[in-house]
Amino acid sequence: MRNVFFLFLLYGTISVWAQVKTFLATDIENDFINFRGKGTDCYYTGGHRLIFWEENSKKKCRSFGISITQQTYTPSDLQEINPAILDYPYAGLLFCSLHMLVLAPEKGVRVYNKFSIGTSGPRSGVATWQRTIHRIIGDEIPQGWFLLNSSNDFIQFETQLVYPVFTSNSWHIELLQKWEGGNYFNRLNSGIRTYWGELPQSNSMFSDYANRTGNNFKTKSSKIAVSFVFAAEYTQVLRNRILEESAFRETIALRSMPSSDFINRFYLQLSGGFGFSIGKTGIYFMQHWQDRETFKMNPHSFGSVQVSYQLSSSN
Repeated sequence: MRNVFFLFLLYGTISVWAQVKTFLATDIENDFINFRGKGTDCYYTGGHRLIFWEENSKKKCRSFGISITQQTYTPSDLQEINPAILDYPYAGLLFCSLHMLVLAPEKGVRVYNKFSIGTSGPRSGVATWQRTIHRIIGDEIPQGWFLLNSSNDFIQFETQLVYPVFTSNSWHIELLQKWEGGNYFNRLNSGIRTYWGELPQSNSMFSDYANRTGNNFKTKSSKIAVSFVFAAEYTQVLRNRILEESAFRETIALRSMPSSDFINRFYLQLSGGFGFSIGKTGIYFMQHWQDRETFKMNPHSFGSVQVSYQLSSSN
């Protein structure tokens, strides 16, 4: 992970030299920013990501990028130093990802692939990060970060198919099918998305609920262009290592207990938001609602903000 900055710099230099469209975006995702006002501060409590990518409309591989992401998970009570069984533990992930969007032979069908490698546990740096942020905003300091499991390698691969159902000049309806596999998460996801205008490079690509396309803000006019999006997704969970390790850590009895008895294997996610672009800059705001991940948890809401900027364009 120490060479990530060098990779960003090298890739950016090559992309500019090759005269393709290049973009830089940052995402902030947190349950503090949601429709309830001050958020719940639990479960998947937040993450942030920096991504650099290039686009070439003349090639079958339309978009290729690299990103670095950090994700934070906490139990429902930040003052609890011994989280309850079936609650989220104190956990964190830090990983680098390669992104690629290609056009399938079928008209309009897009295939998005993502490969991620990184680390979990103390090496992810989430404990220091969350303590620092909570001190800055004057919020309660989480007390259980000493419970972090030892650091382990994080390796994941994801592929998503996007099928256009209806497309006009501004209005779009698409079907989504996604598979994610690796040593931490194995999930299947199906959904439908409708949007007006343009989508950003991702709707919070670092979260598990991202609606990925390869689009981004391309407006060259000084006028403001507004966009809206809504998505409904249904997820089947085959494995969630973070939740499973939390349960197994508490009692040996749970080792013989099928994970389907405590993990909600099927849950619904709803997402909606709006964005606007002017010139080379785009901003997108999203709200996400997710059903409970275990039968003890409550449904969870969180928000996200993405800011993207076009660094260069092809001749």
